[in-house]
Amino acid sequence: MDKTYKNNNIEIEKPPTGPGPIRYSNAVLEAIAKWICLKQDIITFAQTTSGGWEGWAQVELAYELTRVLGYQYNEGSTIWLKRESHTYTNAAQRIDMEIVAPGSQGSVLFELKCERGPPLKSDPKNTGHYIPDTAPSKSSAAVFAEDMEDDRKKIKTQLKANSPYSAVFAIGIAVTEKAAQEMEKNSEFTQYESNYAIHPITIWYWQLQRETMQKTGFFGPKK
Repeated sequence: MDKTYKNNNIEIEKPPTGPGPIRYSNAVLEAIAKWICLKQDIITFAQTTSGGWEGWAQVELAYELTRVLGYQYNEGSTIWLKRESHTYTNAAQRIDMEIVAPGSQGSVLFELKCERGPPLKSDPKNTGHYIPDTAPSKSSAAVFAEDMEDDRKKIKTQLKANSPYSAVFAIGIAVTEKAAQEMEKNSEFTQYESNYAIHPITIWYWQLQRETMQKTGFFGPKK
């Protein structure tokens, strides 16, 4: 039986009839899943190219969050979304996105990592040209997992003590199954389960939470 159906040209997984993974009502992560579903072909292509695509993803997601969830980009409203906020002790570092909702007792912050394409190295047989570096430690999957852990550590150790946040997330988009397998090795991260059909792309997150977030329920309860 087909496990998906179409809804306004978006492929959505049919809800399981029996026991399955716990799903979370998380407005930001669900918006990311929807965006991935809509842009899956472009994302898959972007991952195969050299260089990163995080900047593009940040702009796209800022637009998606603004349009779909009603957040207003930058300041000027009781609900607003801001990119590249200064929340770390190192002034040169900025967090990717900051969201404030009405009635909340602090911002929701998140770092975003996107699995890059294969790194390149000089081609010894063709001066001035480059070829993919196939060393296991430099694979896109390994680098993605390392970058995610670096973000987690940065949030834990370098966030300003007086930052007015309720919760902080390290969020990652793994495009390949190898990257997902690398993330499974890190017990600190959880795979986000969405109703949108985005396989083999997966979303991973780690959350630093304060008690205020439990009170506001900004991201909703477990289902």
